[in-house]
Amino acid sequence: MSRSDAGAEAATPETGALRMAHLLGSQACMDSLRKDLTDLQGTIVDVFSRAGPVRFPSWKFPDHVACDLDMVALLEHYDHVPGDPEFTQLSHAVLLELVIDRLLLLLQSCASYLETLSSEQTVPPARAVGPCMSVGLTVRCFWNSLLKLGMLYQQMLPQKRAAQGETPICKPTAKGEPTRSPEFVTAKFIKPPSPIPGLPQTCKEPGSLSVRVSLHSPARTTESTRSVPSQTVETALVPCDACASVQGSLREVGRALIGLCQSQNLPSSLGHFQQLVQDTMGLKPLPAATVGHWAAEQSRDLARLSKHVGALAQLVGPLRAQLEEAEAQKGGLREQVGQLEQALQQEQRQRRWQANEAQQQLAQWEQDKQQLLAETSELKRKVAALERELKQQQESTQAVEAKAQQLQEEAERRLEAERQVQQLEEQVQLLAGRLDGASQQIGAVLQPTYLP
Repeated sequence: MSRSDAGAEAATPETGALRMAHLLGSQACMDSLRKDLTDLQGTIVDVFSRAGPVRFPSWKFPDHVACDLDMVALLEHYDHVPGDPEFTQLSHAVLLELVIDRLLLLLQSCASYLETLSSEQTVPPARAVGPCMSVGLTVRCFWNSLLKLGMLYQQMLPQKRAAQGETPICKPTAKGEPTRSPEFVTAKFIKPPSPIPGLPQTCKEPGSLSVRVSLHSPARTTESTRSVPSQTVETALVPCDACASVQGSLREVGRALIGLCQSQNLPSSLGHFQQLVQDTMGLKPLPAATVGHWAAEQSRDLARLSKHVGALAQLVGPLRAQLEEAEAQKGGLREQVGQLEQALQQEQRQRRWQANEAQQQLAQWEQDKQQLLAETSELKRKVAALERELKQQQESTQAVEAKAQQLQEEAERRLEAERQVQQLEEQVQLLAGRLDGASQQIGAVLQPTYLP
């Protein structure tokens, strides 16, 4: 067998499946998946801070909303267990499915963010739970949103260039997309993230300034070019005591806000984000982006609480009017209560009299009952005596009936004997008659013989 044949045989799907089965349950692969899930969740939180949480059913757990999944608890549960290979392999498969679930949620949230940019909304609208979406449908929706934003950008690009007095260097391409000079990059058209409510707007976003960055010659400037100082990673300030104090206060306020949301039975966006930050960074100082995300989630909770308080105020207003009306009716109700108390006392007296009457009737009924019981006992004794007498009479009657039966049988026997005697007498008479006739015949025969 040649080397190419051996390589082809080694690259078959069967060998790839065997290799994947061999890696199933590997701790290194599972650690890599857990790190990927943590990064994906951080990116999703970043998108949520700009576009708001999207509410779609989870791909892995369709009966739950994807943004409400407790990833910390899932990562703690589905972990590598050295003594249980079956559970470890199951955890590996679940982690792979969670990666797919987070990728779909990321695409859905990015699509929502693109729609927010296309509609130029500063505050993301409240969303209900969307339908279950497959992988292909989610990717298609994301691509359609991206195409829509691209078309909107192409339509607005000439207007913005005309407003800035900018002349295109090259003609548009065949597809209608303008070709830009490689020397300059315009940062004006990059839409900044939505402003975070509650934060001081003392510093503008860098993307809101019309800045040109030279790619070839840093010293080259024009009339519309201005240099803007910026802070780099090398010149970033180290955390100071003021930052630590502010972040500590921010954490305390966040905990109080989360507790307030829980006491009002409201969902807390900051609660999930705080748990994620605590699991990933602990008590370390937070970077600026994370603080911004924290403030955004806190602002959402504050808006939710404000809406809840407004709803409560709308409920309290009519209740207060009803309370005032009830206070006005309080005097009349007191008079009614007095009348009702008098009626109640009269009713109670009537009930007591009726109770006394009932007790007397009950005592009379009890006496009658005892008398009836005594009479019943006497009647029972009489009935027992009568039953004994009846039994004796029945026995006498039976003896008489037996005697009568015996006499009847004897009479029948006598009657039968009399009939037999009568028959015998008739036979005797018949025989006597015959004997007389025979005697006469014999005499008649013998008489001539004795005559001389």
